[in-house]
Amino acid sequence: MTNHELPTSEWEHSHAIEAGDELIDTNENTPITVDAVSEDGSIECRVWIDERHGEEYTKETWTETEANGALADGIFETTDGLSHELATF
Repeated sequence: MTNHELPTSEWEHSHAIEAGDELIDTNENTPITVDAVSEDGSIECRVWIDERHGEEYTKETWTETEANGALADGIFETTDGLSHELATF
């Protein structure tokens, strides 16, 4: 059973993002790869400047609150279409 099928109280982190997940920054239409999710829920990511998984990227870290808000507000979208559901309590 995946996180989004469980009650949110049973999710490891409220936004249920895991390392390896692919996101899109809808404001910039930029692909993002999640490298790690910390114990505090913050996420470390590669934001691709060139083609997805090319050579150029910046490293970004967002707190759990920032990531959760970005998912809920549609700033970040997951590639599986569950962005808002993952961020909703």
